[in-house]
Amino acid sequence: MTIQPITSSTTAAAAENQRVSEAKEAQNIRPAYVQKIEENKGAPKYDRYEPGQPEQSIGLYKMGQDEEGNPKLEFDAPKAPENAAPEQKKEEQCITNTDRVDREIEALKKQGEQLEKQLKTEQDPQKAKRLKQMLTQVQQELGMKDNDSYRKQNAQVTYKN
Repeated sequence: MTIQPITSSTTAAAAENQRVSEAKEAQNIRPAYVQKIEENKGAPKYDRYEPGQPEQSIGLYKMGQDEEGNPKLEFDAPKAPENAAPEQKKEEQCITNTDRVDREIEALKKQGEQLEKQLKTEQDPQKAKRLKQMLTQVQQELGMKDNDSYRKQNAQVTYKN
């Protein structure tokens, strides 16, 4: 296909003939999916269900029904060889110990009580102010540590076979 500029010698009819020939060429060049659609005009437009025999389960799990007809998942255990000895399960114990964390929290509580006693008996305003700051700090630290999430994070976990 060649495109030529329209000059004064080219007439409008020649330009129209060129546009018509280009349109015919464009109709011949179609995308593959359009050609495939045109080839399958006689095929049905929708999928259809064809009943067949249910297939056997190829995995370890399959869908079944319980006594009441509700769906349930069933496990198909592989059969062990007859001469194989049964495996003995080792019992593992998990022990979580929070004694260290509890001692730390108790120490903070005692320190807070001592600071409160000292604050009540203190006569010097400078020392009282300092004791109040220390008491506030201990109370904040106690608030952060005296909860379950801190105990879980800092617990000592041991495993025994």
